[in-house]
Amino acid sequence: MSLHTLHLERVDETRMQAYSIFGPLLIHSLAQKLARGQGMRGLDKLERSWCG
Repeated sequence: MSLHTLHLERVDETRMQAYSIFGPLLIHSLAQKLARGQGMRGLDKLERSWCG
């Protein structure tokens, strides 16, 4: 798929598809880096801050 063949009405659909694919991968990668840098305590603290 190239930008030249992408129809305007499919831009939002394509963007959401990209978010659904790359978003979880990015979050997983960042969580791994946090765990390596600060250990499991860092991940636990992050999870608690997300869950309230």
